[in-house]
Order: sequence, then structure tokens, then C-alpha cells
Amino acid sequence: LSLADLTALAGDGAVREAEELGAVETRVRDERADPVVYTAHPLFAERTLAAVGGDGARQRRTELVKLWSPHPSDELSDRLRLASLALDSDASQPVAEVAAAAREALRLGDLALGERLARSALERSGGLTARLALAHALARQGRGRAADAVLAAVDATALTEPALMDWTLLRAANQFWML
Repeated sequence: LSLADLTALAGDGAVREAEELGAVETRVRDERADPVVYTAHPLFAERTLAAVGGDGARQRRTELVKLWSPHPSDELSDRLRLASLALDSDASQPVAEVAAAAREALRLGDLALGERLARSALERSGGLTARLALAHALARQGRGRAADAVLAAVDATALTEPALMDWTLLRAANQFWML
């Protein structure tokens, strides 16, 4: 996390104390950006997660999502991190942003994250964009029957011509290559 974000969440005293104890390290990634705070060792992060428990971790993710959401980043990695954190928090993102993040995760080859994000967007909206992203993620994982079931639930007669082309091409490719 950036030093400013961690300080906003935990307080200046907590960050300073963690540095003094050697639990975290602060580094400058880019001269134009805030310093970034890292755990000094992965075991510190694991121990902290165990100490706060499932509900505490969910609360911390919610706090981060609320802190970052008003200031969207231009960096793809930041947008994917935010979307991933929001999945397991009490602060949901707009469905369109989740579906867009799912497409970006798929474009980068992160099929598991793409599936999680697309599934979340589909559960909340039932929209074609989320459905296409989920079918794409499933097909690329070799789960053609599941992808076909996701696509078969679409009423093709209600689609616009561009949407019909997107749906048809994905369904045909899935049927040809996976089924």
C-alpha cells in the first residue's frame, strides 16, 4: 500500500511502530509517487491475516475499497486489485467496472480472476457483457460445456446486431473448439 493510504487506515503511529519493529519496509517506487509500504517478510502478512480473522480481513478490504474507489487509477494492476478486493468486501463496485475488470484479467491471461469477476458481475446483473466474459473464461479453461450453458441462457432475438455478433462468434468458437 502507499504510505499515505496505510497511514489513513492504520494511523501514523501504527505505521511508524511497524517500521521500528521491522514488520514493514517503506520504499520509493517512483520519484513522483508516494512511498510504498511492504511487509518485511510474507510470514508477517500471513500472521496478520490469521490474527484479524475472516471478518476482520473483510472489514479491512471494505475500508480499502472505500478509500480507493473515489480515486480510480489509470494503472490496470490497480484497477484489477481494487476489483479483486471488492469481491470479498462489503463495498461492491458498479457492475460495468467489474465486467470490464473481468475482460482485462482475461486479456492478461488470469483466467481464475477473470472467472471470479465475471461470475460476480453476472450474478448481480445478468447482463450480456458479464455473460460473455464468464463464457470466455470457462472456455479458455477447457470447460466448454459450462461455457455453452452460460451462452445458451441468452435470448438471441433480443440482442442488437453487434451484441448478436459477439454472442454468436463466442458460441460458435466454443462449440467448434471445446465441444
